[in-house]
Amino acid sequence: MVDHIAHMASIGYGYSRIDVIYLATDLAVFMGKRKPQEDILSNKWYYSFMKRWPNLTISKPQKLSMQRARCASKETLSNYYKELGTIMTKNNLHEQPHKIFNMDEGLYKLNIAQPQSVTSPRSANVTIIGAGNAIGNAVPPYYVFPGVKFDRALLLDGTPPGSDGQCSKSRWSNSEIFKMYLEKHFLKYVSHDVSGTPLLILFDGHRSHVSLTLQDWAESKNIILFILPPHYSHILQPLDIGCFGPLKACYNREAQLFMRKKSRM
Repeated sequence: MVDHIAHMASIGYGYSRIDVIYLATDLAVFMGKRKPQEDILSNKWYYSFMKRWPNLTISKPQKLSMQRARCASKETLSNYYKELGTIMTKNNLHEQPHKIFNMDEGLYKLNIAQPQSVTSPRSANVTIIGAGNAIGNAVPPYYVFPGVKFDRALLLDGTPPGSDGQCSKSRWSNSEIFKMYLEKHFLKYVSHDVSGTPLLILFDGHRSHVSLTLQDWAESKNIILFILPPHYSHILQPLDIGCFGPLKACYNREAQLFMRKKSRM
């Protein structure tokens, strides 16, 4: 776990105190040291852990400024491509585009207000996970709905063929949901031999996705999860630029037109 936290910090994903607690709790449950229904580990455990590993860098939660969001560090990009190149060379992936997938997710509001109006931060949202490669292979969408009970017939009505989904209490797809997506949905549509060339998945590593148990599972399936540097999706993630961005713009436009028509009835 210490190595994992240090690695994530080295690529720009610094963990906060609560991130470390959730990460350790997840690992404890996986190892059978803690029951899933038990509360997360305490602050007392956290401070004891930090005393044992004083060199670990823990970040404080902070909002990203517009200036930082717009500025791409040449050093960060250089390190990203250097590490990616090393992985591709080591696993003989340079001439195998069918083994390299981009994966991304988009968040879509269910409660669309009129333009320039204020919306509630608690409004319901749906997350859509998508994946594809450079030769045109696309995995059908996977929907993460708010709530607990997943009514497949109702929630997937009208979606593209092969679509699937699940419900989650969190508005973002967490590590457990992400693993289920990979195991039950993604691999169903991607040809992959566990004993052959590994699959390389490039994705925006929202920290709730990246757990130690997920990494262990991926290794057992000969899958390499390669995380994009934080706040660089607008540069490095083609699905963000060419798929989810335009889709969100079209969705918002159609939803606002629908709301205007509805208000005139």
